Amino acid sequence: MKEKVSRIKSAIHYLKKLWKNPRAKGGIILGAYFLFFLFIIVSLRSNTNNDYKGIELMNDLGFSLEKIKQNNYHYLYNIDYNDSKVLYEGDRYYHKELFTKTDNQKIETFYNYDETYLKNINNVWSKTENPYYFYKLREIQNIEEILKNAYEESKTEYSNKSKIYTYKVTTNSIVKIIDKKNIDISDIPNTIILTTNSDQEVEKIEMDLSTYISYKNYKKDILKITITYSKFGEVELIEDPK
Repeated sequence: MKEKVSRIKSAIHYLKKLWKNPRAKGGIILGAYFLFFLFIIVSLRSNTNNDYKGIELMNDLGFSLEKIKQNNYHYLYNIDYNDSKVLYEGDRYYHKELFTKTDNQKIETFYNYDETYLKNINNVWSKTENPYYFYKLREIQNIEEILKNAYEESKTEYSNKSKIYTYKVTTNSIVKIIDKKNIDISDIPNTIILTTNSDQEVEKIEMDLSTYISYKNYKKDILKITITYSKFGEVELIEDPK
């Protein structure tokens, strides 16, 4: 302890001696300024990191799309385009789908493996084009990105802990995500409504994208898409067509 006190006294005595030297005094002052500004920079960086954490927390969507991302479910994909209705219904098992398309009372059966589509014609499977209308708007990665660029308008919680979220999203954002273009227009926002179960897993997605499709087609159009998911994790292996 005595040695520490002696060292401190020696250091103070040495600093006093340096302080009397003009050159040494200037060096001490510069060193003090350096330490002061270093402290300011570190503090600012720390505050900035905390701000980013706050932004991430604020952008937490509050619901989960993970069950959908796992690609094992039964689904209904409803399209209402200018009062013309099309329904797709099927099962998804990872990279495979087996589904029907009902369009104007005509029912067709399709198989999809990793975006390669086959159509059943008189019990013969033939390669065909992607039969989904507005297929980019059913891809969960695109839907998630759109939601990240949307803002919550309302939220309703029910006694069973299920919730309904209503979001608004600009056409600018949708065009950037779906069409990979940057535009800057003022319009009525599009609407997305999510329904979750008690575990906050999304089971239904309703999208009124009439403003977006009107911009795309340069006319007054109506586009409403509803995707309903069920039987998460219950779909068994889909056999390849023979």
